[in-house]
Amino acid sequence: MAINPEDNKEAWLKAISEAGGMVTVVAQKLDLDRKTVAKYRDSIEWIKEAFDEADFKTTDLAQMCLQKKVSENWKAAAWWLERKGKDRGFGREVKFEGKIETTGQVVLYFPDDGREAKAEE
Repeated sequence: MAINPEDNKEAWLKAISEAGGMVTVVAQKLDLDRKTVAKYRDSIEWIKEAFDEADFKTTDLAQMCLQKKVSENWKAAAWWLERKGKDRGFGREVKFEGKIETTGQVVLYFPDDGREAKAEE
């Protein structure tokens, strides 16, 4: 039996919380199609807030679990630094300032880190 959100708010809130915000699991708990749950999540503010809260809590739990593993596992540490250590130079994305000249070639100008000054000496 499908549960309409307006008919049973408590059942919706419980399902969302227990499912950790996973739409498919919420749909199973409420006997609804996942597309219906996603539609309600996107259109009813209190449902969206419940999903956001569940997502926040699940992220906190994942972070706690990963923080424990970081001291034991270099892959977990690398994963953490790639996502949270970007301000310290870690991560997959490399940012630099550059320009493209219209010579038919791409020319990248990287900071010289003092190399230019050494070459002049």
